[in-house]
Amino acid sequence: MHLIPLTIDPQTPSEGEQLIFEHLAADEAHPVWTVLHSQDIARHRRQMEGEIDFLIVAPGLGVLVLEVKGCRRLRREHGLWYYGGDIEGRARSPFKQAAEAMHSVRERLVRHRPHLADVLFWSAVCFPFIELTDESEEWNPRQVVDKIRLDQRAIADCLTSVVQQARRRAAELRMPWFDQAVGEPSPEHCDEIVQALRPDFELFESPKARAKRVDEEILHYTEERFEAARRSHAAGKSVLFLSHHPSAHDRRRRELGEGLAAGRQSLPGRGSARRSRRAFARERGRSLAGGTGEPRRRERRVCARR
Repeated sequence: MHLIPLTIDPQTPSEGEQLIFEHLAADEAHPVWTVLHSQDIARHRRQMEGEIDFLIVAPGLGVLVLEVKGCRRLRREHGLWYYGGDIEGRARSPFKQAAEAMHSVRERLVRHRPHLADVLFWSAVCFPFIELTDESEEWNPRQVVDKIRLDQRAIADCLTSVVQQARRRAAELRMPWFDQAVGEPSPEHCDEIVQALRPDFELFESPKARAKRVDEEILHYTEERFEAARRSHAAGKSVLFLSHHPSAHDRRRRELGEGLAAGRQSLPGRGSARRSRRAFARERGRSLAGGTGEPRRRERRVCARR
């Protein structure tokens, strides 16, 4: 299987998720399957946002949302579900949680890609550490993957069985959108689903933003140099202040007032600001690479004397 991402975050709190991830990563019999781990749902049908533990996209079978409950103790009392040592129960069952997440994803995909309406979407709940032998009208036994099933079969076989039973049920009910003979989703549709849910992209800083950032860095360094020059000037020393930034130069010259005597100056010509930014970026890169600490710049000179 192809897992996205390829590794699980070691800080993942659920021991059950870690175990299922390892089982899925070890499977080599289904190379065309894609598994999205920890898939966020920005537009959940019931709440502000949600998350899917595992979303499996299998050509010829369908899309399966798998909710993993890694508890070692499970009880339901007065309609509330308690996982592990929970003190407060939850009214929503894990099966309802998985189903709502599945419908949220399907509705979003089909709304913008109507041709995916024929793809089977289904949900299941995995209990890797306990045996769920109780039955209820609130869930379908075919949607359970517990410790018994995982001990008897490979996880891919368990998931295949879940989806195949769902496909048979859809055919029995003669769902108008489902055609078992077509074998949806196709490999192309699977790629489209994966790209829509977790797309790859690469972004760069715009030239305008980069130019502004470099200009701000030049101004920042100029301000630092000026403060040092002013302290020296106040201490009675002769100061040579080299200013690269035109606006900073003019402002600081006004602040120094009569104590500032002008030396050689090269006023900026057309396009000089742009050239200055490029020169500053090059010089800064060289100085940092060579360990000199600070960029060297071509500057116009202003001499401050007592």
